[in-house]
Amino acid sequence: MLDARDEQGEALSEEALLDSMLTLLFAGHDTTTLAIGSLIHFLCADSPEARGAHAKLRAELDAAWDGSTASLTYELLSSLPALDCVLKEVMRMTPPVGLSFRTVTNPVEVDGVSYQKGECLGY
Repeated sequence: MLDARDEQGEALSEEALLDSMLTLLFAGHDTTTLAIGSLIHFLCADSPEARGAHAKLRAELDAAWDGSTASLTYELLSSLPALDCVLKEVMRMTPPVGLSFRTVTNPVEVDGVSYQKGECLGY
């Protein structure tokens, strides 16, 4: 961001740089908090899917981590495929960002509405 330039080739002001950094910081914090909250909500649900996912995650973690270190590391957590799958599924079901966009790649009709190739759709 320090190398960023506006339309006139000028560097960002200190205020603009600070505003941009705070936006990134809080946006990242909010989405992380929402994703973790959704994960906890899913794992605590009284459903066969939640109980199965919880048991699989617990078994995977028990097999990979002996509890001897004070905290889990990024390397350890990123090596757990079931955790990765559950996190992705929870974020698919309850995305931490309220709106996403897709570009239509082929003409399609959905519920009587036609969409042409190249249109941008929000969902």
